Amino acid sequence: MYSIVDAGYGSKADFAAVNVTGKVALVERGPIGTGAIYFRDKVLNAQAAGAAGVIIYNHSPGVISMTLRVAAGDETRNYIPCIGITQDAGLDLKMLTTRGLVVRFGTRSDLGTLADFSSMGPTEDFHFKPEVSAPGVTVNSTFLGGEYARLDGTSVASPGVAGAVALIKAAHSDWTPQTVKLALMNTVQCPSELAEQRSHHVDTAGSRTRRRTSRHRHSSRGGDSHIRRNDDVSDRGRSCRR
Repeated sequence: MYSIVDAGYGSKADFAAVNVTGKVALVERGPIGTGAIYFRDKVLNAQAAGAAGVIIYNHSPGVISMTLRVAAGDETRNYIPCIGITQDAGLDLKMLTTRGLVVRFGTRSDLGTLADFSSMGPTEDFHFKPEVSAPGVTVNSTFLGGEYARLDGTSVASPGVAGAVALIKAAHSDWTPQTVKLALMNTVQCPSELAEQRSHHVDTAGSRTRRRTSRHRHSSRGGDSHIRRNDDVSDRGRSCRR
């Protein structure tokens, strides 16, 4: 169990004014403009003051996206544990620190779940998205200056799907783009929160071994014909469609 201590913006002066030894420091993002403090420096200041961990909350509504990498070599530092939370959650914790709040930390894996910034559902032309998905949160990716960084978003998810398509085309050079897409969709792994959707996590190995069968099309409402079930590719693999 750890006590939580409000440590302002996490400056050296803030930590000099409180006792965080063996405790968790609650720190606000910012300040904005002159005197701004890197997330990295907030954590290092807490570590130097003897804190066991750091909780950084946003200074405005919305999810906080943090990096401790400011300069070369930062990725090899031995940081104490730190997490980022929303402004509302941080202000709630700040209020509770006056009541002797203590917390317990555990581990949890979000592997296989949909990122909170991803959208899903029907489109205006009666399709359902996503049809396939790939890892796109804290992906170790190339960065400027020949470096690497952990990045989020479609920019790091789509290259994985593109690579899967390349492997499928290498194994089945006569397959059309639509056939390749259906091979991916019919062999996906299904996150629980998307079980009612059509197709999800790409399974390249399964997609490359699918065999062609007869065509089978269904039309959507409004006369816009599109594939609702399997087309050219057998449906023996795991599928998320009902």
